[in-house]
Amino acid sequence: MSEPSDSGRLVALSVKDVPKLEMGILLFIPDYNAKGKDRTYKSLRFQYNPETITRTRQGAWTTDQAKTGEKVLAQQDKTLLDGHRGGGLLAKSETVSFKLVFDATDLMMKGVNVDTTANVLPELAFLEQVALGGDEPMKTEATTGGTAKPPTPGMKATKPAGTQDDTSKSPAGKPPAGQPAGDKCAAGKTPQKTAIQSTAPSELVLVLQERKFPVVLTSLTIVEQRFNHRFEPIRAECDCKFRVLETQEVKNNKPAQVAFTELLKKRQQWATEAAVAASDDRVQSIVKALEGGTKP
Repeated sequence: MSEPSDSGRLVALSVKDVPKLEMGILLFIPDYNAKGKDRTYKSLRFQYNPETITRTRQGAWTTDQAKTGEKVLAQQDKTLLDGHRGGGLLAKSETVSFKLVFDATDLMMKGVNVDTTANVLPELAFLEQVALGGDEPMKTEATTGGTAKPPTPGMKATKPAGTQDDTSKSPAGKPPAGQPAGDKCAAGKTPQKTAIQSTAPSELVLVLQERKFPVVLTSLTIVEQRFNHRFEPIRAECDCKFRVLETQEVKNNKPAQVAFTELLKKRQQWATEAAVAASDDRVQSIVKALEGGTKP
């Protein structure tokens, strides 16, 4: 016998007389300086916990003494660099990836407001919104020459000089105003402008029970698998990849900083529990050998 669990809008099944599963949560962190309704924490509780979670930490070892000592690791202690013979590890931020599944089939079978509720569009919209940076407008940037400018809210981007819709004409073979003379192309045509969209993704706290990771969503792949009569998805699998925000990246965001500090403390606590006791005879014999026969 099963009964619905308290997992948010979409319910997951839990077995009677068995402790309720703790579901993972994505917690949206609002702007720390915002006030009133803009200072609202939004959360998306997992309908089903991921079957697997992949956490990756990568780094590159460098032995370039000048580059390591002066630029890349300028704040690292010189004695540490000397001990590594001028080398250092350039560690990248940790990444966390997993697959989330949302399924509204039960809602359809129960006939709960089928026209509006029996779909997973709200859950997908939450993920899409945090991936795009919430309500902040995107900025348009140009990748090649020309005079295009990023649009302000409510205005369209200006066309680069010399493009098809530009009213200003340039003599054949000469670059239009604003384009360096060295930027030439075949038949004196103006290089085409390519516009790209840039945005800052929303900061989140990925809650995996006692572990709380301050993160941003860097990759999102949604596979919509089944649909209702209105062609709305009722089941979707979402491959998510997050980048963990670490020491320097959370210093201006107090909630994220608190989450990261707590995560470090938990890791230290668990690492201490896993470490072999200093009184272990085998460990002591290895330490004695490593230190040239003198006991520490």
